[in-house]
Amino acid sequence: MEAASLNDRSALEHLAQILPLTFGAFCTVVAVQALAIAVPYAMGSSDLEVGLWVGVGVFMLFLVGGVLFGVVPLLVGFTPLYAWLSAKGYANWATGVLAGVAIAGLVCLHPKWRLLWSFWLIDGAAVGLITHWAWCRVQKIQSAATSRTLSRP
Repeated sequence: MEAASLNDRSALEHLAQILPLTFGAFCTVVAVQALAIAVPYAMGSSDLEVGLWVGVGVFMLFLVGGVLFGVVPLLVGFTPLYAWLSAKGYANWATGVLAGVAIAGLVCLHPKWRLLWSFWLIDGAAVGLITHWAWCRVQKIQSAATSRTLSRP
């Protein structure tokens, strides 16, 4: 990305643009993870109806739990950190993953949440990757729109 075009906007403008991207990435990661955990529970039952309800229950448990425990680190830690990195021109794949893993690592310091450290770290890395991918797409669309308006007579 072009550092000059990124640095002329403030970190707050980046935060306003990045917040929906990070929240969408977070919801996607939590939903996919909940589905991946729920399917084996649903498949393990000999009765189709019981398996379906067990799968739905496990899916909802992980979905609600992931959102309840993950939204605060996302909004307080990852989103401002990634917006600052982007405003300074340092947002790339590596810094996105490192920011996600760093915030998840801080969450893992809590003794009760340490049991789910693998979920937290994988989720943090995935949210960082998806957020950076979405941010690159937004930047590409904005630069294309800017070049179209500048090229018109």
